[in-house]
Amino acid sequence: MRAEHTGDEPQIFVRSGLAPVGIGADRYQVGVALQEAFTPDLILLDDGMQHRKLSRDLEVVLIDALKPFGGGHLFPVGRLREPLEGLSRAGVLLITRSAFSDLTPAVVKTVRRYNPDAPMFRASVEPQAWVDAASGRESPIAEWPFERAGVFCGLGNPLAFRRTIESLGVTPVDMVEFPDHHRYRPQELQRLAGQMAALGATALVTTEKDIVNLCEDWGSLIAPLELYWLKVTMRIEREQELVNLVIKVTSRISARLPDRPVRP
Repeated sequence: MRAEHTGDEPQIFVRSGLAPVGIGADRYQVGVALQEAFTPDLILLDDGMQHRKLSRDLEVVLIDALKPFGGGHLFPVGRLREPLEGLSRAGVLLITRSAFSDLTPAVVKTVRRYNPDAPMFRASVEPQAWVDAASGRESPIAEWPFERAGVFCGLGNPLAFRRTIESLGVTPVDMVEFPDHHRYRPQELQRLAGQMAALGATALVTTEKDIVNLCEDWGSLIAPLELYWLKVTMRIEREQELVNLVIKVTSRISARLPDRPVRP
């Protein structure tokens, strides 16, 4: 199954094998199907805060410190899906990319205006390895498997990827940004590879999310350049405290709803 059938972000979870993944327009029915097939202790709903038809036991809100509050405007003018007053419903607040932003104190102050009590955590991206997209071979993060890299990505916040790359000491010959969730066409990859090679690149570097959006035969399209993606994880301050909080909620769910994790 490819990303065009599942979406790119679900496809990353599918490939990881970490947990069963359910995809569907009716989230309640997807949850019931997961429960019947796998009997999980916890079901995690992505982008679920505005899905008010489902009763949630814990709302976890992530706030990007590099691009907080969607410019302060609701969609389609900005990126907010509802007014900031909605933060009052959050049970946990997680400020992401905090290491790359000097806005974090201001973000905390703003959030506390709407939600003074919910536990708040900070998180940062932690690079783990360079992965050869063709072979899957991993190289230590401090040992670049390339000489000069051309970087490209299709992300909601490409600045975070740029700063992560630069924090590792890599100075790209150029960086090309595509729209979020972009699916790469053959002509685009050929043009991109030619552009980067002309600037002296010996390889292309991108993200795991972009890897799942590549077209077939991408290797021949970018040859002789090699392709690597940056394997990362999220490092959360006071991580065990957050885990304990989720475990506590999970135990309460199990006691109250043994046969139905979600309900209309």
